[in-house]
Amino acid sequence: MFKFRLQKVLNYRSMLVDAESLRLREIEQQQLLMQNNIINQEILIDRLILQYEEAKTDAGTINSWSFMYGSLTNEKNKIKELRVKEQKLHDEFQKQMLKLVEAQQEKAVLEKLRDNQLADWEAKQRRREQRMMDELASRAHYQLS
Repeated sequence: MFKFRLQKVLNYRSMLVDAESLRLREIEQQQLLMQNNIINQEILIDRLILQYEEAKTDAGTINSWSFMYGSLTNEKNKIKELRVKEQKLHDEFQKQMLKLVEAQQEKAVLEKLRDNQLADWEAKQRRREQRMMDELASRAHYQLS
């Protein structure tokens, strides 16, 4: 029976691939959440701009304009911060993707080694069986003669 000596290492590599893949999905979820936050922030900014424009046309006080302008500026700063965070997540996603690819390659090397060793073992088994069959045939031939 074939036994791959590095099976524990292969199992460990498989576990690493699964863990890296899970981490990649987590980062991807964070990116989607960040993108949703940015979209919501942009919608809020658009609403604030409309309210600011309406307040400018109305006979509103300068204090209300100033407050609205400050609020709008604050929201624009928040969206800048969200975009920076989104870029960091994108960079982290790229790094994690490289880690996953590396882990998959290491696992593939071990799988190929296992497959090659299995093929060698099967070839040896076939040669042993053929030798046994040849030996049985030659014994039978000598016994008949």
